[in-house]
Amino acid sequence: MHASVEELAALLALTRIAGLGPKTVRLLVAQFGGVRSVFEASTEAMMSVPGVTEAIAREIAAANPQEDVQEEMAYYEAQDIRLLPYWDEGYPVRLKEVPDAPLLLFYKGSAPLNRRRILAVVGTRTPTSYGMYMTEAILRDLSGYDILIVSGLAYGIDALAHRTALEQGMDTVAVLAHGMDTLYPALHKGLAERIVRQGGLLTEYPKGHRPYKERFPARNRIIAALSDAVLIVESGRGGGSMITAQYAVDYHREVLAVPGRATDEKSEGTNYLIYNQTAQLVRSAEDIVECLQWQNARKDSGVQMEMFPQLDDEEKELLSHLPKGVEVPLENLVAATRWTIPRLSTLLLGLEMKGLIKSCPGSAYMRLT
Repeated sequence: MHASVEELAALLALTRIAGLGPKTVRLLVAQFGGVRSVFEASTEAMMSVPGVTEAIAREIAAANPQEDVQEEMAYYEAQDIRLLPYWDEGYPVRLKEVPDAPLLLFYKGSAPLNRRRILAVVGTRTPTSYGMYMTEAILRDLSGYDILIVSGLAYGIDALAHRTALEQGMDTVAVLAHGMDTLYPALHKGLAERIVRQGGLLTEYPKGHRPYKERFPARNRIIAALSDAVLIVESGRGGGSMITAQYAVDYHREVLAVPGRATDEKSEGTNYLIYNQTAQLVRSAEDIVECLQWQNARKDSGVQMEMFPQLDDEEKELLSHLPKGVEVPLENLVAATRWTIPRLSTLLLGLEMKGLIKSCPGSAYMRLT
């Protein structure tokens, strides 16, 4: 379902409240039955929600979402930037699986973020000719599998992955570490414009947020979470690519790495990931196809999820928000479905009795089949 302009403005206003994190916002929305209803609640009622201090409650009560963010909303409309709240049908379902998923995304582009096959490609900012050759060869040979290529628009392997995807007719999405009113690095403006026409630019940061150093590791978590697997082409033992690899491990994504010479510093990180069995060794596109079981892939779009004929429509929708083998907190399900907790609890119990899900510690649920 799509959010109304009023709901988007209310959510955007909540994200401006200092000290109010995504988990607390989800709890507020669940407690009061909608994002707009939060602003109508009393300060006392808001303070009953864990994480809401008196100062936060008073700031929310004093806010006027429709006026406070009017200018910013006008900017997004003029720039054709789509706001994707957590419950929007266009919000990436893979990203919903992770506990620190953003409440709101900003997207400029047309490529579906729920493509059936999504591969992240990251690596060093200063690749060797070998790293560049391997990146181009692998993506060229993957071009027939209708894959969305995700990267971070950085110098080196990131930019090369975007360019190669574009040249091969593949959609590509660049995840940014800043708001849409700026671009880093500025030299990639032309590349970013091409990506918008054949993919998209995605960020969790509103207008006015600059590319500060601490925002790049946070950006990397989205790159990992969006994807089925993360391919690393040349990396030292430290840096952004290794951070992305760790996020991929934490989020139960496949980590893939192109090996290099034992004496090559540019491949020290990738060789280490392969050595300690964190990453699958990738020598060619065929290794990726085999690892991810894409052998019989057909060109299509959208995430195809198996549904069960004995389920009603609400049960099917709820099951679609529960990836197999991943614990999903109850508050995430509330935000995704926008249903009340009693309604969700009844449906969850029914699915559990049918053996399709199980309850987990901390008010979380996991799909079993």
